[in-house]
Order: sequence, then C-alpha cells, then structure tokens
Amino acid sequence: MKVIMTEEMKRENQDYFGYAFMVSSSFLMALNIAALGHFTWTVGNSMFWYCEHIGPSGKMDKVFMKSKDVSFSVEKRKLTEGEIRNSIIILGSLLYETDQTFRQEYLKGITHLSAGFGDLVFYREAFANFYRSFEYFITKRVMKKSKLTNEVKDIQEGIHLLGLSDEFCEEFINLYKIRSEQVMHAQREPKEMDTDDVLKIKVFTDYVLHKYYRSQGDEWLNKQRKAGRFVD
Repeated sequence: MKVIMTEEMKRENQDYFGYAFMVSSSFLMALNIAALGHFTWTVGNSMFWYCEHIGPSGKMDKVFMKSKDVSFSVEKRKLTEGEIRNSIIILGSLLYETDQTFRQEYLKGITHLSAGFGDLVFYREAFANFYRSFEYFITKRVMKKSKLTNEVKDIQEGIHLLGLSDEFCEEFINLYKIRSEQVMHAQREPKEMDTDDVLKIKVFTDYVLHKYYRSQGDEWLNKQRKAGRFVD
C-alpha cells in the first residue's frame, strides 16, 4: 500500500511517517473487518524461531530451534469487489475516529497473532487484545457508557442493539468463559491456547465492527461523493 499526501495534507500533517502509519494500519484493519479474513504486515512477521522439546514429561532436556512459517493454513481467495468497496468505506469511518483505543488493541492482536520467539507464543495475548477491543467498542461506542455494571448482561444487550442474532450472544458466553478461565487469570497452570479460539474472538470482533461501521459508512460515503472525492 502506498500513501500519497497532497500539499494541503502535508501542511496539516508534518509527521509523514506517523500519518502514513495511521492510514496504512487503519486500512489493514478495514481489510480484516470488511472481508472477515486475516490480513497482517509481512515485514518481520512471516517467520520466527520456535522450540521443539524432547524429553520426559515435556521437560526441556534438549531443545532444537527451528524456523517456522506462522502463516495460517487457510484457503486463500481473491477479494470480491464488494469487500474492497466495504474496506474503503470502513477505512473512511476509522480515519474519522478520535478514540484510538480499540484500534490499537485490535492491531496489537494482529501483531501478536504473527509473533513468536523460541518457546514464546502470543496467542493468549492476541485473544486478550481482540477481547479488549471488542469490549471497549461495545461499552463506549454501542452502549455509550463509561463502564459496565454487569459485563455479560450489558455486552449481550449491546450485541442485540447492533441487530446481531441470539447465536452471537451464545457464542459470546463461550468466549467470555475462555477469557475468564484461560486469559485473564493465572491461578492454575494455563492450558495451551487454541488457535481456533483466538480466531473466533477475532472474527467475532470483526462482525461487531463490520456491523457498526458498514451502517456508519453510508453517511461518510455520501459526504465523499458531495466533495467529489469518491466515484462509484
């Protein structure tokens, strides 16, 4: 992706790198939300070293370090015109956001999904990032509250306000259980985080953001048309 600034934009944005990162990272987020897929940065995140343990009871009597491709083994496909269109619309909405908390948490989750070193993997951190992005968004943007009095009940209400089905509420209960038992507490030896669970909370967050921003995007799109900045 190439970010080009007009002379007017250069006058308003002295920090070109910061501006370019804000636009490109928001576009990366918009792609994830619009296509409900997995998009990430490639530089510095495609490979990592991991430990292969050999020894009784999983003890590290011998450790072999090997390189490993962390790309998810999912079926690749071309983006549809509708997904590209929705990406641009959602991007416009994201760039108008003044509160960057949920954007930062979401992008931390994307980064943690593709990171690792030695026997260190960050799926648990990625789950926490996506969950925090989701919870913060529901609280601040959907419920318009500063805090929740009953997390489960209030978030389920927020899910319904977005027009999402009862199945989403049921799935949220499962994700909340994982969040409580495996992510936020460490009183017992934690289980290995299932990659599928991380991808579930990511897609769950994508659905919520897509539902909200796709409806908000029409308003932004009309403004761009009137300003002559967008052509169908």
